[in-house]
Amino acid sequence: LIARDWTRHSDWSILASRFAWPIKCFGDNNTITGFSMPRAPDGCYFELTATKRGGPRTKLLDLTYLTNAAWWRTPAIRSTQPQLSAPQRRELAIDIIEAVSTLHRNDLAYGDISSKNFCAQLGATPSVFIMDADSIGFPIEVESARERTDTWEASENFNAIQRDCALTALMVWRLFTQEAQSFPSKGDQTALVSVGVIDTAPWLFNAYSTGDFDTLLGAAGQLRGLRDYQSSQTAVDR
Repeated sequence: LIARDWTRHSDWSILASRFAWPIKCFGDNNTITGFSMPRAPDGCYFELTATKRGGPRTKLLDLTYLTNAAWWRTPAIRSTQPQLSAPQRRELAIDIIEAVSTLHRNDLAYGDISSKNFCAQLGATPSVFIMDADSIGFPIEVESARERTDTWEASENFNAIQRDCALTALMVWRLFTQEAQSFPSKGDQTALVSVGVIDTAPWLFNAYSTGDFDTLLGAAGQLRGLRDYQSSQTAVDR
């Protein structure tokens, strides 16, 4: 689907580094039964200890672990949640939006966006690594496949691009609220205070409600503004 010659350099950099593109397909002449994909970067793993499993186990840090604070408080979990500061969560959100929008700029859609398929690569500036890239295709192909994940819902009237937009807004919302069953809302936004993104909430609500990617890009722009403001304040404090 993707060739270096088709994309501008900045897009190619994102497409090559943020997605687990299939390496090899398996099956027969008539049916593809599976794909092999590259291993996620080392920064995408963490150690998890649970009471029924003995010692720590290395797990892939998909966003399920970063969008459900309540899960970490259950008695069976002995580990602490991998820590991301408020600025790091905002940077990860920007990277998520940029990765999906890069697909759209190149006439591609993802389709089945959910926290299981998006991983966090930790560091001073966290980034996203997106699994199951074999589901990516031209919008008409993605629409006909109709891949869906429970609790990741958007309007059935949306086309593939609009659905990507809505579910990306939903993912960012849950990354900020850490409430796995929440949806963008115009109502109570107290859960966003600690991340400093109250002003971003209307952008996410509108992007989720309308499927308009320009609105979602506006949310990313607003988050970049917070980055620039924080940098300027740090410079003043020094």
